[in-house]
Amino acid sequence: MAEALPQAARDVSRRGKLKIFFGAFPGAGKTDAMLAAARRLKEAGHDVVIGVLDMHGRGDVATASAGFEVIPAPRTPEGKPAACELDLDAVLARRPQVVLIDDLAHSNPPGCRHPKRWNDVDELLANGIDVFTTISVQHLESLNDVVAGITGIPERETVPDTFFDTAEETVMVDMSADELLLRLREGKVPTAHVAEGEKVFRKGSLLALREIALRRTADVVEDEVVKYRTAEKIAATWKTQGRMLCCVGPDPGTEHVVRSAARLASHLDEEWTAVYVETPRLQRLPAQDRARTLQVVSLARELGARTVILTGNSVAETVVDYARSENISTFVLGRAKRRGPFGRTLADKIGAAGDDFDVVEIGHREGDADAIAAPSFKDAPDPRRGEKRVRYAWTVLACVATTMVLFALGRALDLANFAMVYTLIVLLVALRWGRGPAIVAAVLNVVAFDFFFVPPRFTLLPEHPNHFVTFAVMLIVGVIIGQLAGNIRFQARVASHRERRARTLYEFAQDLAKLQTTSEVIEKTEDFMSRRFGARVAVLVPDVTGSLVSPTARGMNNPFDSTTAQWAFDQAQQAGAGTDTLAGNEYLFLPLRSPIG
Repeated sequence: MAEALPQAARDVSRRGKLKIFFGAFPGAGKTDAMLAAARRLKEAGHDVVIGVLDMHGRGDVATASAGFEVIPAPRTPEGKPAACELDLDAVLARRPQVVLIDDLAHSNPPGCRHPKRWNDVDELLANGIDVFTTISVQHLESLNDVVAGITGIPERETVPDTFFDTAEETVMVDMSADELLLRLREGKVPTAHVAEGEKVFRKGSLLALREIALRRTADVVEDEVVKYRTAEKIAATWKTQGRMLCCVGPDPGTEHVVRSAARLASHLDEEWTAVYVETPRLQRLPAQDRARTLQVVSLARELGARTVILTGNSVAETVVDYARSENISTFVLGRAKRRGPFGRTLADKIGAAGDDFDVVEIGHREGDADAIAAPSFKDAPDPRRGEKRVRYAWTVLACVATTMVLFALGRALDLANFAMVYTLIVLLVALRWGRGPAIVAAVLNVVAFDFFFVPPRFTLLPEHPNHFVTFAVMLIVGVIIGQLAGNIRFQARVASHRERRARTLYEFAQDLAKLQTTSEVIEKTEDFMSRRFGARVAVLVPDVTGSLVSPTARGMNNPFDSTTAQWAFDQAQQAGAGTDTLAGNEYLFLPLRSPIG
């Protein structure tokens, strides 16, 4: 049968697929489930062999494995078969479509090509052979210490999560704690596992292990859902997980919305994300309002939210696009007042974007006790204010010059041509100077067109009422052009800022890579940060006693500042200007500590 298989089945140019039968505890039936799936595959005509199978001293496993070709175990130096070991070279030489390999976390004996069995499996996959395997939750590297804390038994044989997550399919072999205890009493659980200790087979430990395994399986399935949605280009939101998105804005009372979202997420035991969208209009907010918004974002982070700052022209469209990309279906936002009979609130716009969204509106409590006092910042003079005035002046001159040229042409052009020229000028002004000047140009051009060219000339009242339609169309087109141009300029400005920041960080990383000593790295960092932020920057590092010192002698001169810096480092909390701790200090102290240091 193996010779009759199509060549595509033997193509080693593709990587094999890994299928993991995952269980919460020993004796859950992972090997039985693997054999049952393999038998269905074999009956469908696939070439399936057993590479290594731990019989666990059970006759039913031997019965279930009957009929499968078994790759012989390798020989020990004494010439005896090595029980429960895999002959990797024999499997590669046999090259089946699917090979069954029990106990993925097993450690190979000395002298083997790979130290771990999962390394063997990786080589088989690289050679285009599909693998069915089994593993229990205590063998996952990231959960090893968690399980050991529950059972009191450390597990030395582990599999990296990165390899576990490469599986094409993960099958959770589940069993209740009571059913496993019953199997234990009936002698159906391998005696080797029973000898590990009674702590593993207590009902409480089994329940805890089952919960951990179910959660880990849910993570794997979530990743599979994301991959499928991406591959199939599915835009609709699937409510497969509980996640919330809280919209943060500059409006008073947003602090109450954030706190309410945190309480709701806690009650529902769900993850939540706080999103702030920076639009062109919000960019022009006073410095005090911008600072208060950033404080609300910081509050959301302290309350356990993942915080995201986005840029876009429309808050509703931006948050909806983000929610769809993250598969979030529940929005939490403050209740807004409807502007006019035809006005739409943010909740209306999000609700209209799709029936798959749930919108929770929280009532604002303006001026109450939970309002955040933002740092006292004064609006700095806009360095572009003079430039903006020049833009409007040039806009007026452009409109006047256009009118003079057209007036000089006289009757060489008809009214339609005049209107087209004025529209062209609005477009050019919009591309050159942006939204505001374009709208001003549209208004001036309509007035000039009416006054100088529409009969009767030199009056604002046209002879024919149809000309009012022309004026309205010219004005509307001019406003739309100005709006589109403003949006394009905003997006271009954001893209330019991000590109400049990325380039600066890249160049900084290149400079750091050339340095050899810690003091050189710190000195380079201080110089870079000082230039970028226009402020005095000092990097302090702990010495052998844990006290902060400055390798470049740029440390704090004031003993009080040094004490504050030490407190921020010891407590792993920021302090100083703009924070809730010692906010009156002129310095901002930011502790940078790795999880291991």
